[in-house]
Amino acid sequence: FLIDLLLRSPLGRVLFDRVRKPETVRRVLESGVYVNTARVDDALVELITCPAEADGAFEAFVEILSGDPGPRPEILAPLLRPDLPVAVLWGTDDQVTPLGGPVGLFFQRLPDTRPGSTEFTLLPGTGHCPFDDRPDLCSPALLGWLQRTWPAEPGAATS
Repeated sequence: FLIDLLLRSPLGRVLFDRVRKPETVRRVLESGVYVNTARVDDALVELITCPAEADGAFEAFVEILSGDPGPRPEILAPLLRPDLPVAVLWGTDDQVTPLGGPVGLFFQRLPDTRPGSTEFTLLPGTGHCPFDDRPDLCSPALLGWLQRTWPAEPGAATS
């Protein structure tokens, strides 16, 4: 309640204006979201900051920080069909959702609760955005999982 009240006050607008600045976004991305900081370039910063200039951006910011976060993974995962293939790729250096935190631990244990249909893969030296942070690790891991999950038929063309 208190956070909602503060965010909807003039102080909330000041916070929003500070957070959406390109230099703030760059600093946050480089200080823990991305391990490979060379991937944090002007195009990425603009991609993130541009929507913050749109009508309704402040209201969306307040809602994200004060609204209902939605169901947690521990609630959603049991609703999946047991045979539905799931690949979880996790950066060892994710500071947004740490490996040792409750969500990280849940996903590490998920293959034990869904044997044969779920793989958990750790990507060393990777942060919260593995596909962008370390595509050199993420892409082969995902392709390997796809090939193990849906092997090519004998004689099928591959590229």
